[in-house]
Amino acid sequence: MPLLDALKPAHVAPDWRGGARLAVVVGTPLVGGVLLGFPSIALMLALGALNVGLGLPDGNWQLKLRSGVVISVLLGLVTFIGLVAQGPATGIVAIAVITFCCAITQGLGSRYAAGAFVVGVMIVLGLSLPAVPGEEWLSGLEVVIGGLWGTLVMTFLWPLGAQRAIRTALGAVYSELADFYAAAPHSSHERSAAIDRLNAALNNSYDVIVEYRSRKWSRSDFSSQATAAHRRAAALQLYLGSFDKTYGDVTPIPEELQHGVNE
Repeated sequence: MPLLDALKPAHVAPDWRGGARLAVVVGTPLVGGVLLGFPSIALMLALGALNVGLGLPDGNWQLKLRSGVVISVLLGLVTFIGLVAQGPATGIVAIAVITFCCAITQGLGSRYAAGAFVVGVMIVLGLSLPAVPGEEWLSGLEVVIGGLWGTLVMTFLWPLGAQRAIRTALGAVYSELADFYAAAPHSSHERSAAIDRLNAALNNSYDVIVEYRSRKWSRSDFSSQATAAHRRAAALQLYLGSFDKTYGDVTPIPEELQHGVNE
């Protein structure tokens, strides 16, 4: 059934290190502020850190730093707007305009989608948080500082591999390919659903690799991080070539995927 297919767990290993890092990023200002007797400041700092942690794209340190600063400033700005525009009419206008802009930004690609999403969430929070007249700018500044703290940790103090997105995308194709072979002896509906999921995973891996190739990686970034992903993509090409000859109906394998992430 389509509903049961949608509820199937993804064959992706949990990102334990990423989860631990985000917990430290958010927990440090939150716990520190509460212990020092500034719970409201701690909350705004933690909100900034959390949203940057969720919205920061994968990539080299230049991309992360640039994106983190932009997201932090936007989070602070929409927090200020939300706290100021808490009347019924002004609140509706503010949330409509900002969420419209976020939706447009999400359409620019996966690199911008998460950042646009957290900015949209922050305007809703800003409209809901208690506002102190005359201090709305201070709350916005606290969110910016929290976001910059998150950017600092995730970019320099505790960086994780920039290749997780591409490894995850390629791994999902392997998983869906295995699911299809498991479903092949069963009903035509199960085979059709499995091949649809495979095509979706293949298209997603194509998008991720195209985005990866569009970035400006340093030589050390590419040599140390791309080699394993390139080998995996090359091996995947062999599997998919054999699969397409046997079963057909597979999304045409694009050049970017055929060559992995090689430049």
